[in-house]
Amino acid sequence: MRRWLSSLLVLLPLVSGCGLGPALDRAKHAVDGYFAALGEGAIDRALEAYAGEFFEHMPREAWRAELTRLVDDAGRVRTHELESFTVSHNVGLKAGIYATLVYRVTYERRETQESFRVSAPEDGPARIVAQHVEFRGPPRAPAPSQTTA
Repeated sequence: MRRWLSSLLVLLPLVSGCGLGPALDRAKHAVDGYFAALGEGAIDRALEAYAGEFFEHMPREAWRAELTRLVDDAGRVRTHELESFTVSHNVGLKAGIYATLVYRVTYERRETQESFRVSAPEDGPARIVAQHVEFRGPPRAPAPSQTTA
């Protein structure tokens, strides 16, 4: 226990001094914006959270269709909870500060676990560069109608 605590006390200043804490905040802000947009069904606004390099591998119109299909199938986002994260400062190829964020997401009709790789540069906005969506369990039945006769 003492060794673990000593290691934590040594690593904490290193992590906070390298700009990784603010990078995590920037990355979370980008993903929060994405989820807020999907919560409103605003697909075009959700697309603004992605980096240009994302669309080098997945055409924007194809990803718009995928997000539209996600919202049509799962419904709008109700809640999202950060389950885990890592932040790294890469050197060499793909140099920069990156965060990997894993969320548990509740949509109106489905639950997912979603992983994001976010570029979080010190001199600009954080943007999503990769994403993985995994559905959890079967779709929920739609809520009964609240109409009365």
